[in-house]
Amino acid sequence: MQLIYFETIRDSHDNDDLHATAVADMRVLAEETDGFVQWRDRDEGLTYWGVVIFENEEAAVRWSTHPDHARIHNLAEGGLYATIRTIAFDSVRDKSYRDGGD
Repeated sequence: MQLIYFETIRDSHDNDDLHATAVADMRVLAEETDGFVQWRDRDEGLTYWGVVIFENEEAAVRWSTHPDHARIHNLAEGGLYATIRTIAFDSVRDKSYRDGGD
């Protein structure tokens, strides 16, 4: 699995509508990518952060190199956000527990 952490900070709430559109578009793109597992995010005032999980690095690369991903990033880097941060993590260990109760 590959987990992508993302974080943005806006200078003000002036472009909250553009932010909401960018987030929605990016999420739809992730969900439509073969190998998508999960999306979790949180908007905390001017800070927005979250994680998207893919089955493998290849799926994450398909998402991050998609032309729509570049279009959304260009909008974001064009002044919508004061800062943008993205970090990719590979799975080191995977443990699961399932309650076997009746």
